Amino acid sequence: MTPSDATGPVTFGDWVNKLRAGAVTARDAAETLIAQMTDGELLWLLDGDVPVRSILRLPALIKAGPVAGGAVPRLGIPGIRFSDGPRGVVIGRSTAFPVTIMRAATWDPPLEERVGLAMGR
Repeated sequence: MTPSDATGPVTFGDWVNKLRAGAVTARDAAETLIAQMTDGELLWLLDGDVPVRSILRLPALIKAGPVAGGAVPRLGIPGIRFSDGPRGVVIGRSTAFPVTIMRAATWDPPLEERVGLAMGR
């Protein structure tokens, strides 16, 4: 199917339904969705969903709940939701740790074990 096929799926949700029914392959769905994307949407997927001007507000945005990366609302693509990053889980009142490269610079394996245990808990 192609984006111009009036009877075929055009949004992510349409493709999910067709895929679950066994009417199409995941590859067909992905290729058709990608073919429908504009150059701007494709470039957007390369650099993230947070505008540069929002970076200073990023900790507040993340603590509000999961962040969606790679969303393309026009096609109903919800993006991938995540709630952690290099500092660990960062939602709500969770503990944020120094980034991994800073911890590695301490050359303190026992410290890293304690951080890993705390993140796991």
